[in-house]
Amino acid sequence: SLDNSIHVYADVLPEVGDKSWKSAMGLNACIEIVKFLHKLGHTAVVNPFCGKGDILAVANAFGMDAIGVEMHKKRARRARAVTAERLKG
Repeated sequence: SLDNSIHVYADVLPEVGDKSWKSAMGLNACIEIVKFLHKLGHTAVVNPFCGKGDILAVANAFGMDAIGVEMHKKRARRARAVTAERLKG
């Protein structure tokens, strides 16, 4: 059962936000997920298929640790270098 202090959100956002590549999660979606995890008291995000690292950068911007795994070398390089500020433009 869900704790009464946890808000349940619709699983479709009206606007997912900008994407760093076609298969990426939108920036707004990343922010909402990280905000939800942060409110629950989590201190880290683990993303086993991190792509270019968008959610990792957002987690870092919220002061959370972030661990990502990516098998494609170019995406992994970008994930190591990305910051939330760079995602915004």
